[in-house]
Amino acid sequence: MGRPPHDDLKAAFLTATALAADRALAPGRRTLAPGQAVTSEDALSFRTAAAALAWLDANYEELLRVIVRAAESGPSVHAWQLTWALTTYFAERQHWHDWLWTTELAIPQARALGDDDAERRLLRNLCRCRLRLGHHEDAIKSASAALESFAAAGDRYGLAHTHLSLSYALERLGRLPEATAHARTSLTAFEQAEDDDGRASALTSLARLCALRGEPRDALAHASAAITLFEALDNPQGTAAGHHTCGRASADLDRHEDAVAHYQRAIEVIEAAGGNAYYRSLALRRIAASRRHLGDLPAAGDALREAHRLLSGLDHPEAAEVAAELTHLNDTDNQDESWPSSTPSPNSSPA
Repeated sequence: MGRPPHDDLKAAFLTATALAADRALAPGRRTLAPGQAVTSEDALSFRTAAAALAWLDANYEELLRVIVRAAESGPSVHAWQLTWALTTYFAERQHWHDWLWTTELAIPQARALGDDDAERRLLRNLCRCRLRLGHHEDAIKSASAALESFAAAGDRYGLAHTHLSLSYALERLGRLPEATAHARTSLTAFEQAEDDDGRASALTSLARLCALRGEPRDALAHASAAITLFEALDNPQGTAAGHHTCGRASADLDRHEDAVAHYQRAIEVIEAAGGNAYYRSLALRRIAASRRHLGDLPAAGDALREAHRLLSGLDHPEAAEVAAELTHLNDTDNQDESWPSSTPSPNSSPA
């Protein structure tokens, strides 16, 4: 039984508007081909990322319902395109479980429609959301399947992005040499394609890997180059991630004033783009660590209290870690060597 015409028009409106919102959130992201993307004469447009986030926040539950209804009615372009359009939003708001089940729902929709490009895109996204949920081995399987499919299609852009996703999966498993190799492969491909957004993303990954490998000078160089590209592209998420990595590298070099400046800049960029409470808390915890190294314990306490407030508002388990850090800070007899590192949990990343 087909969908009523009104439902089709509403699904088209919501899908086309969600695609427009995604373009505002991630202007450098690869768009769908003109003949491929769902269109609607009534679709909204957005001048700022904050406006796009506000619309997505207000309509989120309805968008999820449309994905389900579209999938239940048979192979649906709305089901997969709306899922794909929400990719940046899922990551921004940390809706990892919703990202997972919608993507698992959308992949057979794309397959039934015979849209190989859509299936490849969704497989790569499946890797990304599995990563965020800590399903690292499953993420590698998804990335490997996407890599094989992009290679068969001769899609160099898709290959470059999938190498980047695979790099991140291997990073989470501690396989840093392999992760670095895939990140470098991705960077070379993006440079050959003159894709600045991809270059910036690959440089960010390389910077993070260098930091993890104890190479802070290289990390600082890569992250600084990424920031320059992301700022030119008006990509606040990428810019903030670059500053966060610069902050970490600066702290590793004992340049704690520089570290604080980078973390504060990351927070400013995140707030201007609509805010991300969890990533702001990560930066605040790093600021607290650098303030402590500088001997400014009151400022360290202020940063930790704000981080605790943000995490408590999210009902996040890391709020307890921050509470413990505050307890240590308030203990005037505490020695430096027993101080918690203020390092976020292993599954945390602003990138």
